[in-house]
Amino acid sequence: MEGRSAPRLDFSGPISVDMDDLALKREFFHVFPQLVDVFVESLVSEYGLTREVQDRTSRMIHYNVSGGKCNRGLSVLIGTRDLCREKKLDFADRIASAAVLGWAIEFVRESCNAMLTWM
Repeated sequence: MEGRSAPRLDFSGPISVDMDDLALKREFFHVFPQLVDVFVESLVSEYGLTREVQDRTSRMIHYNVSGGKCNRGLSVLIGTRDLCREKKLDFADRIASAAVLGWAIEFVRESCNAMLTWM
């Protein structure tokens, strides 16, 4: 399996290690729709989903994944910011990867919750 880089994400404002936790949370939720679009498009290219299935999948992901506090995913951004600050690294270069990982954790969490509900 070939590795993929994080998608190009558009953030709502400037990114720096001086951002507080609330600003990081805003950015984390700002990129979520972009990541859902990338994910659904990858399903379309792989499985040839109809427009109706695409829309339903997108709505389902928005409803189930982003509805909680997202503490696990946010902790990835906060931890990355804090490490960049300590090591004097450029946080702006790393935030997209951290956001993708954070939302991936939220996807997995919600998938596990759904499986437990069905059992």
